[in-house]
Amino acid sequence: MDNDKIKSRIFNILESSPESGFWGKCFGIFIVVLIFLNVATAVLETVQSIYSKMPQVFDRFELFSVIVFTIEYVLRLWSCTATSRYQKPIKGRIRFSLAPLSLVDLISILPFYLPMIIRLDLRFIRALRLLRIFRIMKIGRYFDSIRLIGAVFIKKKRRTCHYCIYGFDTADGCFFAYVLC
Repeated sequence: MDNDKIKSRIFNILESSPESGFWGKCFGIFIVVLIFLNVATAVLETVQSIYSKMPQVFDRFELFSVIVFTIEYVLRLWSCTATSRYQKPIKGRIRFSLAPLSLVDLISILPFYLPMIIRLDLRFIRALRLLRIFRIMKIGRYFDSIRLIGAVFIKKKRRTCHYCIYGFDTADGCFFAYVLC
């Protein structure tokens, strides 16, 4: 197989396209399960009595997840030039990396890498870990209905922001309003 065919095959598998067949379906299911497990562990981590009994399990799972999501992101960035939309090597990759779902992919792994690159206050690092919630948004890549909901949120952005600001009395409402607006 030549380089272009390999890129195309990998891109199709990562996108779980019909051309990818069995391996695309397996990959899609694996990523969706991994995302749901990440959300579950993020919630369980906040329960001190659970986290304190097995912090290594949570930390190792986080490391495993970040490695998988990083490999996925790098392979997507490498193989995106197999499609006509991102065909040009540099311009295409920049365009791909600025696409909304690619930004979600990047934001979901950044909280792990930023403390390694720049020295940050521990409180800020804890706040960055909240960005892991973006991993749930990665699911939008795999379900058309979630993409439709995302499109509605974008189209009705102003109303959604008002609801978040006036509908919630917690910091969560402010956070969601900030993210959406």
